[in-house]
Amino acid sequence: MLTGIVSSISHGIDALISFPKMFDQLTAIPAADAEYGSLLKETTEITHQKKLVQMRKTQAEVALGIVRKKLALAENDLSLARQQHAGLVEDIEYLKQIAINLIRSAQRYMDILIKYAFLAARALEIYTYEDMSNNIRYDYGYIHPDREEDLLLKPTTADNRSSFLPLIDEYVNSWKQFVNILVYQDRYEKYISSGDQVHDIQFQSFTDQHILSQFKQTADLFFAVELRELPQSRYEAKVEFVHLYLENVTSNFPAVTLIVEHSGRYNSKLRNGQIIEAILRLRRATALSGSVPPNFEGSASGNSPIDLSFWGRGVSTPWHIYIEKDEIANKQIDLSQLSKIEISIGYRSFLVPAAPT
Repeated sequence: MLTGIVSSISHGIDALISFPKMFDQLTAIPAADAEYGSLLKETTEITHQKKLVQMRKTQAEVALGIVRKKLALAENDLSLARQQHAGLVEDIEYLKQIAINLIRSAQRYMDILIKYAFLAARALEIYTYEDMSNNIRYDYGYIHPDREEDLLLKPTTADNRSSFLPLIDEYVNSWKQFVNILVYQDRYEKYISSGDQVHDIQFQSFTDQHILSQFKQTADLFFAVELRELPQSRYEAKVEFVHLYLENVTSNFPAVTLIVEHSGRYNSKLRNGQIIEAILRLRRATALSGSVPPNFEGSASGNSPIDLSFWGRGVSTPWHIYIEKDEIANKQIDLSQLSKIEISIGYRSFLVPAAPT
């Protein structure tokens, strides 16, 4: 019987048969073999525990292998994610550089537009006497350089990869301000239609022998128009043309070119009664005087500063009329019999009715 039990235990150990069945067989051992049976029972229990430990170890090794495989997959996924992230950062950096280049290109064009925006505002200011200092800007398309440094020029990282997007918004807002110049034309037209505009002529005649004698020698005439010489009901007078007439002048050419010079410094009376002084650059224009012997007559005129450099400026200013020396020599102009110089300055102004009495 013991031989059978030992054989069963050995077989059970090797084949992992049921240990409860073995214990049942050990319990049936005769009392005479009790000590030997106890040893067999203890051996069986030890073997049982050993097999359980081995099974658990095997299970743990299998679980560890699974975990290691999962870890390897996770590490591979992490590596792929890092590669994708690095590629994304590179793409964002590339796109950011494109954005920077586009911004710089736009700023170069904006610099040109700023120039003309300034000229438009300044022209409106000169013509309408309206203070445009708060409307003239020099930073269209630009933002504070420190702000640009912080948000645009930093290297792209996972933390600031979208930091340049708010900067784009700031640039857009800066560019939006430029459209404000579109109202300049409206403001000009509003000014033109804000009152009754009339056309007049300020006439100057020089027959004084001293003045004529001096012109015969130098071909220069300086004179000034004062505000008090204009009708009191004329406000904001602006030059439109200058007409010249020289009596008893001869030349071997049918036309003579004279220079008309506006000093650039003039006074103007606004419709609110205020007298203002404008200080601008000196401007000159030519008056081509056609010959109707023995007289010369011609005009410097235009409809804008492009045609007439001092168009739209005030009438009340020092004027200078002269003939260039080479013009006199080349065209053999004879001023010796000059008897009269007449100058007509055409101007536009607002006609303000007199206050009721």
